[in-house]
Amino acid sequence: MLCECGCGLDAGLYLNTIKGRSVKGQPKRFLLNHEKVNRGVCKNGHPRTANNILSAGRCKPCAREVSKQWQKDHPKAYRFTVLKHKYGITEEQYTAMLVKQQNACVLCGSTFIEVPRVDHDHETGKVRELLCSICNSGLGYFKDNIQTLENAIAYLRKHKETQWIRRNT
Repeated sequence: MLCECGCGLDAGLYLNTIKGRSVKGQPKRFLLNHEKVNRGVCKNGHPRTANNILSAGRCKPCAREVSKQWQKDHPKAYRFTVLKHKYGITEEQYTAMLVKQQNACVLCGSTFIEVPRVDHDHETGKVRELLCSICNSGLGYFKDNIQTLENAIAYLRKHKETQWIRRNT
């Protein structure tokens, strides 16, 4: 049974008797001193309910704040944690891709000024290469559809040859 203070921890079972009364094996209502200490809120005043407490005993809003602060304090570590979780690549693999591409986008050839985007196949999840944000967005807008991209190329070629005369009015 969970502690009734709202901490989310298991209060456990009584092992003996209390004041001559047999309570062995019955669930405890509170962990030791919890009814006085926690009083239903965390140290930052957030409500402590069974749905709001994580296994470590921290409430969800406090855990979120700690996580956001860690992300700010450790941006590089956070970035590589996300890359590992999202794409399955390590820092070493990412760095090797960057070196192999000579710190430039494989589509437009521009040197990376901002953080390169990891391009991947949305159906298989397979990582392809690193792109600049503009090229990555472009592929995304075309939904990686080769026919649509070929149509776009043909469209650009057609209108590149057409000369429009602008009148000054």
